[in-house]
Amino acid sequence: MERNLPVDVARPYRTGRAGAVTKMAFGLTAAGAALVSTWGRRRRVGALVGGALVMAGALAERYAVMDAGRASAGDPGATIVLQRQRAGARE
Repeated sequence: MERNLPVDVARPYRTGRAGAVTKMAFGLTAAGAALVSTWGRRRRVGALVGGALVMAGALAERYAVMDAGRASAGDPGATIVLQRQRAGARE
């Protein structure tokens, strides 16, 4: 999702609290997927814990997107400048 955004708009996804939560979400999801793929077939506990980690990673990613949206909306460089560029392109 970040790759399709302009640099100014995508900055909150990588910096600040949203950036830290995004990194944590990636780690939780990767750890859960690794646990499910290795222990998930053999032990029920491995599947449950791995699934819980994947779910926690997904929830953290949703929170990071919401927090980055708030940070982006509060940044004039990410909102007003883009609106002016689009308005100038239409004229």
